[in-house]
Amino acid sequence: MELKNKGDYTNLIFQKFKRVDFPEYLSWFEDSELDKQLGPMTENDEWLTSVLEKKEGVEYSIFQNGHMVAELGFYPSTKEQSYYLLSNLAVKPSLRGQGIGKLVLEKLMKLHPLKKGEAWRTYVDNENLKAKRFFEKSDWVCLSEPPENNNMFLLEWS
Repeated sequence: MELKNKGDYTNLIFQKFKRVDFPEYLSWFEDSELDKQLGPMTENDEWLTSVLEKKEGVEYSIFQNGHMVAELGFYPSTKEQSYYLLSNLAVKPSLRGQGIGKLVLEKLMKLHPLKKGEAWRTYVDNENLKAKRFFEKSDWVCLSEPPENNNMFLLEWS
């Protein structure tokens, strides 16, 4: 499958992650790069239970033309925390390098626009330099580098 309408995020459909999405998402972890950064994941994974019972934040399955192309999780800003936190972003391995990650970020930010004084933040593992570059290419700024934050880069977009 190749991404159609690469420059158009309007045809991406964001839906709350459902149990029925899990087999497709689980299959992505056969990819060693995704498994290393977000895994390991198993059929009876605690992650699925936590996502389905999540009270705060949202876990999205993102579809295009009926196919799941990405998955992401985020937490909204609160009175105590003036930023949205992007907890994870996974693009279907066969679609990497086609711009889907950028389109997903753009649409997410349109769906959840920032208010004055708010920002988006994410943490990226110190070994995932590809993800760090991805965010920096999308105008996210690195606020702190490892060894701070449990060997994670902290990036922000405002």
